[in-house]
Amino acid sequence: MPENYDVVVIGGGPGGYSAAIRAGQLGLKTMLIEKNEIGGTCLNVGCIPTKHFVHYSDVYSTIKNSSKLGIHTTLERLDLNMFQKEKNKVIMQLKSGVTSILKSQEVDIIKGFATIKTKNIVMIKNGQKEQSVSTKNIIVATGSSPRELPSLPFNGETVLSSNDILSLSELPKKIAIIGGGVIGIEFASIFSQLDVEVHVIEALPKILMAEDEDIVRYLKNSLKKNGVTIYEHTSYNDSVINDDQVELILKNNEGQNIKLQVDQVLVAIGRTRNTSQIGLENAGVHIVNQQIEVNEFMQTNVPSIYSVGDINPGWQLAHVAFEEGVVAAENIAGMSRKMDYKVVPRCIYTSPEISTVGLTEREAKKVYSEVEVHTFPLAANSKAMMAGKKEGMAKIVLEKEYKEILGISLVGEGVNELISEGSLAIYLEATAEELANLIHPHPSLSEILKEVSLLAMDKPLHITN
Repeated sequence: MPENYDVVVIGGGPGGYSAAIRAGQLGLKTMLIEKNEIGGTCLNVGCIPTKHFVHYSDVYSTIKNSSKLGIHTTLERLDLNMFQKEKNKVIMQLKSGVTSILKSQEVDIIKGFATIKTKNIVMIKNGQKEQSVSTKNIIVATGSSPRELPSLPFNGETVLSSNDILSLSELPKKIAIIGGGVIGIEFASIFSQLDVEVHVIEALPKILMAEDEDIVRYLKNSLKKNGVTIYEHTSYNDSVINDDQVELILKNNEGQNIKLQVDQVLVAIGRTRNTSQIGLENAGVHIVNQQIEVNEFMQTNVPSIYSVGDINPGWQLAHVAFEEGVVAAENIAGMSRKMDYKVVPRCIYTSPEISTVGLTEREAKKVYSEVEVHTFPLAANSKAMMAGKKEGMAKIVLEKEYKEILGISLVGEGVNELISEGSLAIYLEATAEELANLIHPHPSLSEILKEVSLLAMDKPLHITN
């Protein structure tokens, strides 16, 4: 007879392992099934290694530009193999930590490919070995995978996915990035700081279309200053792949063909949700456009089956998956928790960074009859001036009558560490006056949030009104 569980979690990424940990904390008998590595995309081939790459490029750029502070040094070379060893070491430490926490909550960790047979039976296959488990509830957390261009498939050498590019042993001299979304632009920033010639191809009218136009303009100018060529409203048309080079044929919105020869191509056109071949149809779970539809409790149309993370509609972000996993586990345990996507922070790890929470100016004007918008430049912030990184600004969007904060967007070095204050403000339905009255340390980058709020109240301290 199959073993009985309260919860079986399919997928060991951020959504899956957070769900399993919380279920264990709540005393539920829990199994976590992962076909590859604990940590999923985020820990192994996503957030963590990518941001380690960001740190690598930031350090290189800082050293390269240190003469402005009177620090004169010579850069001998970039050793990518040493970086890869350090990156993998960090991944292993984090993975070991997550595994230890899971075990401390008595979660059974099984390696294998899971298939849902019924709403209460899951089959696990690992090589020739098969076993079935019985469970009262299932949490599906199978994540997503890099989307491929059918006419330009990944080969791991000249045509790379966002997974492949994290394992480079040497840098290309010239790279094309197809896709001007978050993944593509983050890598454009990384490689341009490492002195690689970068070309970004975006089919839409603008890069980072979901973000505030004023905020993106700062980043775009910075990328161009760093040598990045950006082709907007331009689509990939064809290619010729040789042993060590790729010739791309592009077409812009005026119908002109553009030929571009590069060493490697990164295809970053989004991610495909992993909803196929896991047996969802056997349990009658509704799937729309490869997405699992859920309610605010993270339940699917089958009450005992929950879904969290990238396979759901909405933001494909690790911190969203963490919270969804916790919400699902708590609801299975009999609590009543709802997801609140209104306060999800969105961070882009470029140079300069971009952070947003709540509504952009464009979005707010669609919802509210009257809004106020105020901006404060980083050039007026003492900490940014001292660091020599004064490119950027804070932007606050307010409902006009009561000046309730609807959204905050930031661009600049280090702003990703500030956005949680904006999330809290929106969560608490704070007004510009309340944020303006909050004392911030001086000198600090965080003062830009106080200053933009003071400006909204018509009493700025460090900028003329």
